[in-house]
Amino acid sequence: MADGGGEPLRFEVLGLLRAVRGGGEVDLGAAKQRAVLAVLLLARNMPVSRDQIIEAVWGDNTPSSAVNLVQTYVAGLRRALEPRRARRAPAELLTAAGDGYLLRVDQDAVDLDDFERGVAAAARLRAGGDLVAAATTLDQALGLWRGEPLGGVVGLFAEVERGRLAERRLAVLEERAELLLLIGRGAELVPSLTTLVGEHPLRERGHGLLMRALCQAGRQAEALAVYREARRVLVEELGVEPGPELRKLQQAVLSGENPEPERPTRPMALRTAADATPAITPAQLPRASVSLIGRDDELKRLDGLLADYPGGGLVLVVTGPAGVGKTALALHWAQRVREDFPDGQLYVDLHGFDPNQEPLGAGEVLSRFLRTLGVPSPDIPVTVEERSALFRTLIADRRMVVMLDNARGSTELLPLLPGPPSCVVVTSRRRLVGLVAHAEARLVELDMLDLDAAVAVVGRVAGRDDTESAALRRLGV
Repeated sequence: MADGGGEPLRFEVLGLLRAVRGGGEVDLGAAKQRAVLAVLLLARNMPVSRDQIIEAVWGDNTPSSAVNLVQTYVAGLRRALEPRRARRAPAELLTAAGDGYLLRVDQDAVDLDDFERGVAAAARLRAGGDLVAAATTLDQALGLWRGEPLGGVVGLFAEVERGRLAERRLAVLEERAELLLLIGRGAELVPSLTTLVGEHPLRERGHGLLMRALCQAGRQAEALAVYREARRVLVEELGVEPGPELRKLQQAVLSGENPEPERPTRPMALRTAADATPAITPAQLPRASVSLIGRDDELKRLDGLLADYPGGGLVLVVTGPAGVGKTALALHWAQRVREDFPDGQLYVDLHGFDPNQEPLGAGEVLSRFLRTLGVPSPDIPVTVEERSALFRTLIADRRMVVMLDNARGSTELLPLLPGPPSCVVVTSRRRLVGLVAHAEARLVELDMLDLDAAVAVVGRVAGRDDTESAALRRLGV
């Protein structure tokens, strides 16, 4: 989008955060101002509330002047992005939207969008059987990366997004290696895959790719050594044995077989969910309280939000402090609307804040969901990206409720989100700004119960007694 003078703006996030106009770099200002731009840019063409910006930039260290600071940074960004705009003329690129702001960006103005279009094009070429063109297209897409994403941007939001983008690049690097192996160019991959495995020793797919590359180079003994090292790391670090794919590769090498799958000679037919598994209607929601005290307003808000999404696709985040009743509210509401989602309910406790248990990762959650939906364990893909794609495929046309309880952060949730017509309900102590920005999640914030409701809850637990209730009320005053 032009700044009013005809020169288009281009934004870059796959490296240092930059805005470029006419070959020259735009001065984006101080670190916090750049962080505000990053929040708006990653939510491009969607409104972002002022509260979301504040939490993304400052997190738990919000200064009392945060609102004024956001206004100052937005004004600075407007001057930088539209230098020819008259002083009192309305902004065209960075506009007010409700209680927040919206950054208008052209479809071809962000390097991240160019990267994703290249990845999608490569997937279409691979499905059509043109592996060489697919690999070349991925090379071009990966060439857009200039370093660590969102370089120079501070804050928790930036760290979360930086991790997500780095994971995305790693998955595409592995896909490129897969294509080159299918073409028969494994020998040239050995150095880069050795580096990749060294940097990410817990990724089984990387070890498998390196084993295959070494076999294509005639280095079977080294391929077996890679397996032994992979097994050692997985056992020592995670307490697990290598997965079936890696074990299958080891057996192929030991028996002198070719570990490469047969190269397709014709376009691959995409399997439908009906082809892959029988229809299963899961009902995983735990038992919920029949009545819920003191949450009538919140239930009405949840009902209203659901009514705003008649075609499905609603993502809800029920947030609030520990012990406030987030899970109770979410379960009660999900059970109440289950008839609107006749294809079933999926539930998982992510243990995001459990001091006695490690949080569940997206890969494990997807594996559980896929098994529930009828996918045999040996057929579950190795990578999170592939599991996520299969999960979305299997429930693409089904109206389901997916409840993700006790979530810690946004990054691990993104692969777990199906599209319409399903509904997702998330509970978390955090406001999950990343989920709001990337999935248009709607927040329902819980506060402590008022005195009457709190006394009623205690009375239900202890057995109703008017005298005791009066005493409890006096204690709460």
